[in-house]
Amino acid sequence: MKAWLGNGGSIRAEDPHGETLLHVACSKGEDVNIVEMLIRRGAGVNQRQSYTGGSTPLMAVAESGGSKGAEIALRLMAAGANKELTRTDTDEQMQHTAVMLAKDKMDKEKNENPNKLAEREIKERQKRFDRVIEAIGNRDAAPAIKVAEMRAREAEKEGEVQVEKAETAEKLAKAKADLDAKAKAKADEAQAVRGAKYDKLGSPLTYAASEAYAAKKGGRLLTLEEAKALIGDRPLYSGEDQWCAVTCAVTCAVQGRDWVQVGNGNATHPPGKSHVKVHGYPPWGDDANDRERYHTVALYTTGGGGASHGGGGVRGGAKGTSR
Repeated sequence: MKAWLGNGGSIRAEDPHGETLLHVACSKGEDVNIVEMLIRRGAGVNQRQSYTGGSTPLMAVAESGGSKGAEIALRLMAAGANKELTRTDTDEQMQHTAVMLAKDKMDKEKNENPNKLAEREIKERQKRFDRVIEAIGNRDAAPAIKVAEMRAREAEKEGEVQVEKAETAEKLAKAKADLDAKAKAKADEAQAVRGAKYDKLGSPLTYAASEAYAAKKGGRLLTLEEAKALIGDRPLYSGEDQWCAVTCAVTCAVQGRDWVQVGNGNATHPPGKSHVKVHGYPPWGDDANDRERYHTVALYTTGGGGASHGGGGVRGGAKGTSR
């Protein structure tokens, strides 16, 4: 049969039972791919058997009881199989004769062996189905393999899409968390600036003395960023060269400590300048014996209220005045 098809033999040719390859495949009712291949190659979905009442492939699959019968029937109807066709052996006498002959044959075989008929039918159907597979050959299995590969690729692509969606969602969540963190930092900075205070004391301050003074006032030292936000483009002490102790989380190399310029009395030290960033940590920052007057201001925040010296007056830098 394989040689027949390979040499251009008609796929609609009938075997001695009057069945085509499609009839045989449908009567098995098990392999959807075989049926689809035969349909693609031009098998007649409405072609009748020459014997047994002119059954069509649709009738054969309906009588098969195969596990894939319903799916095969759908494929046949999708290819144009007419479900309204009926068998041609409707003549009452023909039906009666066929039934009687079949009954006699079955009775004789049952008398010999009750299971012989069933075994013979199973073997015959298996042989016919094996012939179909042999005739088709491995070459004709390629379309089914291609379909399976295509479905596998689609499933893989769908999996990649789901992974990409999950990664995108994760990135969006991270971006939102970053924005929330930045917004909180800005809000904290604004809160700190609103509660900022700067007091000019009578003697120079070391870093430790500045921290102690802020704690005594119920607050903490400002960060470098908070101090810059407070100062803006206007000095806290006009005409003076004043450095204030601040904390610094990122750019400071000396245990998170820095000093920020809050005056404008020295052209090389503009307001908001970081001492550590430009000159390094100052030696006078921890020297209690240093008597220079350019680090006598304590800059701190209590986290509430407006930036002030702790009293009313004009902006200018004297103790007890406000911005």
